[in-house]
Amino acid sequence: MKQLYLKTRDIVIIILVAFLLSLTTEIVPKILSWTGISSKISNIDFQMIIILWSEIVGVFIILGVFRNNHQIAAVDFTDWPKYLKGLLGGAGLFGLVWIASVLLKGYSVSWVFNFGKTGIILLFFGGFLIQSFFEEVLCRGFVLGYFLTKHRVVTGVVVNSFVFAVMHLGNSGVTWLAGLNLILFSVVMSFVRLVWGNLLINGAIHGSWNFAEGVLFGTSVSGTPNIAGVWQSHETSASSLINGGEFGLEASFICFVVYAVVLYWLVIKYKNNKKHEG
Repeated sequence: MKQLYLKTRDIVIIILVAFLLSLTTEIVPKILSWTGISSKISNIDFQMIIILWSEIVGVFIILGVFRNNHQIAAVDFTDWPKYLKGLLGGAGLFGLVWIASVLLKGYSVSWVFNFGKTGIILLFFGGFLIQSFFEEVLCRGFVLGYFLTKHRVVTGVVVNSFVFAVMHLGNSGVTWLAGLNLILFSVVMSFVRLVWGNLLINGAIHGSWNFAEGVLFGTSVSGTPNIAGVWQSHETSASSLINGGEFGLEASFICFVVYAVVLYWLVIKYKNNKKHEG
């Protein structure tokens, strides 16, 4: 009974600390608001870029505080080939989901790119990499990493997936399928962490997925507005199972299928790694 109490207490404390750490993303926006600077920034794109880039504060706080814990601060800056593959993999996977939705008449598409927006697009690219890396450091680093130090892998995967899903449930257009896909995405990213052990790879996949989603293909990013830097995707009257509705493609059945297939591949890879280690 005492063991159950201690394990449950650990879970509750880690969840509470994780949500407190998530508030570090508000430090820069609050400072800008208190100083009156934010009120002088009328451009919506720049407002969003500032919000995205400001999440680097949370990254530094978590990695700085837990720099001696290699399960939490699991960052390898030397593995750039895999990082680049992660960038291509994340964008490519979302591209598959988007193409499938377009072919099924989930979106009509228009070309909106102009060279004058290249700088903004690059700033968004960096911003999405930072914002996604923060979520990976928080969920797959702090939460999952803590339970890995306790050799409680399943608990770590479940708890960090819960935290990740709750962080997004306040977004617009959330449905039961959106919630399921959020959890499934988190499990996928948990296995990415377990297979390669480098949060930079997680951040690359997650960040390029979000960038492709909002900027390249112009769809909603987990219920938040798209930026549409290259294509603009216009939602049709097709079923939300095809385009995800207001939440975006992450609430679609197409996305569920892609996540499930990738997860199946990652689980096999993880088990094979364990066999070789044994």
